[in-house]
Amino acid sequence: MSTTHTTPVGVRDRARSVVRTLFLAAMAVFVLIGATLVVIQALGVVLMRPALVSGASDALLVPAIGAAVVFGLIAFAGGYLEDRDPAEDGSTGD
Repeated sequence: MSTTHTTPVGVRDRARSVVRTLFLAAMAVFVLIGATLVVIQALGVVLMRPALVSGASDALLVPAIGAAVVFGLIAFAGGYLEDRDPAEDGSTGD
């Protein structure tokens, strides 16, 4: 008689749902900050206002990088919650 240790389906599904929500929220924040940065810098170039270009970078670059890091970490963690067929893991079995 062998026993297998598995996570209850409900807990795994709930964790997947939470991570998916966090993933979407982090992606939205990252895209919003990044798009705002690009739009303000583009306006600075078009209007020939270097202060807009550098000011946008000074104000939004670090938050954009931080949001990208959080987004990437959530995506990485979410990868561990996905169901995978052992044949898909890329190992050769050697």
